[in-house]
Amino acid sequence: MGTTQAGPVQPISAFYLFEEFTRDQFTAANGGQPPADWNPMLVFDPASGPAPQEKLWFDPAQVGKTGTVTYNVVRIAKGSAQPTALATVEQLTMTCAQAAAVNIPGLIQYPPYVVTPNTEARYGGALVTSNVFSEQGDGAAILAALQAINPGVTLIDATYVTEGVVAWTGFSAVPGIGPGETRRMWAILIPGNTQPFYVGELMIEQNAMGVGYPGVTWNIVGNAPVVTLAPRGPDGVNNATPASEVAVPIGALPAGFQFVSGAVPGSVEISTAAPVSSGGGMTAQQAQQIAQAAADTAAIRAKLGQMFGTF
Repeated sequence: MGTTQAGPVQPISAFYLFEEFTRDQFTAANGGQPPADWNPMLVFDPASGPAPQEKLWFDPAQVGKTGTVTYNVVRIAKGSAQPTALATVEQLTMTCAQAAAVNIPGLIQYPPYVVTPNTEARYGGALVTSNVFSEQGDGAAILAALQAINPGVTLIDATYVTEGVVAWTGFSAVPGIGPGETRRMWAILIPGNTQPFYVGELMIEQNAMGVGYPGVTWNIVGNAPVVTLAPRGPDGVNNATPASEVAVPIGALPAGFQFVSGAVPGSVEISTAAPVSSGGGMTAQQAQQIAQAAADTAAIRAKLGQMFGTF
């Protein structure tokens, strides 16, 4: 008699309601980076496992909403080889804000700060180093931060202050307006120190971690501006790697489905067909039908024998 085998299967990911992303995939699909660095302290679903917990999907319909939302999920421990017989459809309830968020290993990438080369402004015939140049407005944030510490801090145009009467060439007649180099050697002056601190050089220090990096703090030490850049946190790739993963919500599963072992150890697939014969014999159902027919035939023969004698 032949044996039986499972019918066609589909990975459970075929029933996911939302896509899972790496940081690069998120950026490509959504037109921008994930809005936050990897956070090893976040736990969206305690039943999925401990922190650090990654959440690679998000529900766009929950953006800006309050309250909670509930999904159907199949929780499989990250990296586990648990028997698929233990897989069950469960419910996951979280806040709408959590559903709309991701926690993907990696860090926000801030664009590098690039100094525009000076090709026109000269001092004594030689090109002036580009690092000392800036537009007047470039130093506004630095000036404000330093004035909050010492209101006497000022911003000056130091282009002609420190070099005396040696000829300058290649500058625009009016700062910020061409032709010529539109920038100036804008500088910060701190009371008690006659040395100008060029905004262009301070901007390079401020943007050492990239343009827009939020961990920047200015201070005044020894009558000089000093910037402190907060170190970056763990990235979830080289340290504080994920210990668990928030299960992806699933849609309706086919009628009569069963969980079967996936190709990857510990993964789950869905069988979408009833068992079929592997060939070489009859199925159990066929054997039962034949046995019942034989019993019915024997009963009829016995009845006829009673009526007409041996039959």
